[in-house]
Amino acid sequence: MQPIIIFLDDNLELRELLQSIVEDRLQVNCAGYSSVYELKNATSTALQSQIAVLDLELGFKQPSGIDAYNWLVENHYAGHVFFLTGHGQSNPLVESAAKFGATIWEKPISSSQIMAHFKKALATSKAPEPITLSKDAL
Repeated sequence: MQPIIIFLDDNLELRELLQSIVEDRLQVNCAGYSSVYELKNATSTALQSQIAVLDLELGFKQPSGIDAYNWLVENHYAGHVFFLTGHGQSNPLVESAAKFGATIWEKPISSSQIMAHFKKALATSKAPEPITLSKDAL
């Protein structure tokens, strides 16, 4: 069965925990990826999902969640996107995403908050818009 929700996070334990909670509570299939490279290799699965949860920071000198987001948009992704960060609102990547009205969750986030956001997102549809990074974020 096609995953409804995809997670992009370099932290395996967090990714597996989120997937487990969501699959159990919402009774939907999920898929997880640790890098933008892995996500791109699963193009069909990624682009057909209804929700993408992208960690903003995916490791030193690795493409970021913003890179993944822009790849999704370039490929006409029509689902909802949520960003995760453990770096606070002053991070340049967080600031870039926030300027465009992206939903940004700071780690840790409660499972009840996640479920509320997902239920609302699954009930509505909205195509994401591209995010242009500021020079500070590069």
